[in-house]
Amino acid sequence: MTWTLAAKTGLLLTGALAVAVIAPAAPAAGAVGAAEDSSLRLAGVRFGAATQLVVAVPPDLARQALPDSAFHVIQDGRGLPLSVQRVTDGGLDVYVVLDTAVPRPTLAAEQSAAVELLRNLPPSVRTAAVGSAGSAVPAAQPGNATALRDLSVITPQATASPTPALTAIAALPADGRRRAIVLLTDCHAAAAAHLQPLAASLGRGDRDQQLDVVAPGSGCPQDLPSLATRAGGLAVVGQSLARVDQALDTVLLDLLGQYRVTLPASARGKSLTVTVDQAGARASTDIVAAALPRSAAAAARPTHKAGGTSRGLLAALVVLVVVLAIVAGAIAVRRRRAPAGARVSHAAARPAREAAGPPPFRPVVQAADKPPPERPPDKPAGWSPAALPGFVSTGVTDQTVRVRLPELADASALQAYAGQADGMADGWVPVPADDAGPAWTALVDAWLQTWRAGPGGGALSLLVERCADRRVVGYVGLRMGPRAADISFGTAPPWRSNGYATRSLRLIADWLTDDDPARTVQAMIRPEDDASCNVARQAGFQLTGVTRTFVPETGRVELDLRYVFRPGAAGEAQ
Repeated sequence: MTWTLAAKTGLLLTGALAVAVIAPAAPAAGAVGAAEDSSLRLAGVRFGAATQLVVAVPPDLARQALPDSAFHVIQDGRGLPLSVQRVTDGGLDVYVVLDTAVPRPTLAAEQSAAVELLRNLPPSVRTAAVGSAGSAVPAAQPGNATALRDLSVITPQATASPTPALTAIAALPADGRRRAIVLLTDCHAAAAAHLQPLAASLGRGDRDQQLDVVAPGSGCPQDLPSLATRAGGLAVVGQSLARVDQALDTVLLDLLGQYRVTLPASARGKSLTVTVDQAGARASTDIVAAALPRSAAAAARPTHKAGGTSRGLLAALVVLVVVLAIVAGAIAVRRRRAPAGARVSHAAARPAREAAGPPPFRPVVQAADKPPPERPPDKPAGWSPAALPGFVSTGVTDQTVRVRLPELADASALQAYAGQADGMADGWVPVPADDAGPAWTALVDAWLQTWRAGPGGGALSLLVERCADRRVVGYVGLRMGPRAADISFGTAPPWRSNGYATRSLRLIADWLTDDDPARTVQAMIRPEDDASCNVARQAGFQLTGVTRTFVPETGRVELDLRYVFRPGAAGEAQ
């Protein structure tokens, strides 16, 4: 099961679809919904001498102790050294907070469910129980005896809000143990304004804690379950506390299934893939490490709603159909390949934007996971070999820029860019994301070897030079197929917003279609990348649809806008 830390928090597409389908249909008790939720959940992250991640495995793995060998962390295609400790073994405090501003039968249901939660926690866990009318927060004690005694004497209170107790617990000094605050409430006395001190306490980076909100009724402000998910916990939502015992079982399994994964400090700031693989159970999700503060670690957390078992089973079937459809679509999509010698992470290496501001264009040609398939003998070649000699000698030019084959002498120019503070920003030249000093001459030579190998040799690399001074200012990548060519492009940071990407893109598209008018020339661009979309439109490309591509490095399905070149449709270079 896998999970990645993001400059934006997010889930793997299949995990997100599962949340979207299951969340409305899973029962408030969480038992059915939990069994169907196979995603790995991020409950916390800390940075210091080491990078520490707290992850919760799916319910079907939560009751067993997983060995270190079940956990794998991949970064830039390599496994990272790690150590794993189950949170319940390494130090966990559980504070159960009961909303006492409820009718006596409701409070009795809360108490009964809390008793079962406390009795099922391992003896190594320290526990405490407090009502919303409590005058002080008791210290968590080893085992459950003290908490069970305190639980039994809690009585209903007409107007007491649980917020002061929650805030007091969240503000307790950090002692190196993880703290879970479990709130059972009907929200009769909760107010959104009261949540601000709690949010501030939970958001402090020096504490390792989470908030679980169980069965908030219709009176709960939306801020409360949202706060729970932001604070690394669960929000198990229902319309009443009638099945709160099963709802707490969801929380119990989540706590039992939490593991602290310790990585080298160097793991911070790069894409991670954390995989848990045990007894055939496996799932994955991706997040970008540097951009996720610990207090916001649980964004996009599943929210369970009340519903019957039959609806949960139906949701599971729907999710299965969705996943199968994604897999089938992924098989049909052509695999992307990075230039030889430059295997690049799909998330890390993106060609630069033509204008500053919007997100950069992501290369189409990357995430190579296997050699390209052999071309069937009855299909035409990817391009005419006769067109290559002329291109080798002159390239193509509009007298402002020239797009040409790389030369060994270009290695020094690329190395000079790499020496600048932002010289390789946004991956405008696809080089290994983790390599601060690649052998530039060897890289350029590998590009040339790929050209000599012909259309079946892999992704092809071209450089863009400014005609006035022959300075290298950009890059164009090609992936040639029997009937289509995929183009990616990038401009060096000092030369953006000069129209060089538009000109070079148009030159290559014209060259490819002049060589074979029946060839489709296309560019795949991220939907949010307005700058690159504008470059494509100005170069004569038209939007024709959306494609979905499975990327093996990340295990994700990426969405791209498909732009196809239409000769004669170009605007002015931008």
